[in-house]
Amino acid sequence: MHQRNKRWAGGLILFSAILLGLSLGAQKTGLPADKDGTFIEVHGPNIAYVPQTAKYVKYDGKIKKVVKFTETLSAGDEECQCPKCCKGECYIIIYTDLILPGGPLRTLYILWIEC
Repeated sequence: MHQRNKRWAGGLILFSAILLGLSLGAQKTGLPADKDGTFIEVHGPNIAYVPQTAKYVKYDGKIKKVVKFTETLSAGDEECQCPKCCKGECYIIIYTDLILPGGPLRTLYILWIEC
């Protein structure tokens, strides 16, 4: 029984070290929480990475307020994809963090911005 506890504790320590290393080695994006600073351009041929903590992004060179993030399954009507607006909002397909901000697990999401 004592040997099993050592293995379990060793596995827990290893898992914690890996998780801590992933979070410490995460890419810093330097995104501002308000309208001051640099912004990620989400308009273009590539899919942009936007953390879910972002409050503003650039779309076609203009600063736009982030309305919400939704899963790709709930993208909604194709008519609302930017630059076409529906009720003052449009959406863009982006990558965002799945678990940890700046972490290694990223997934496709829908970013809704104001028009």
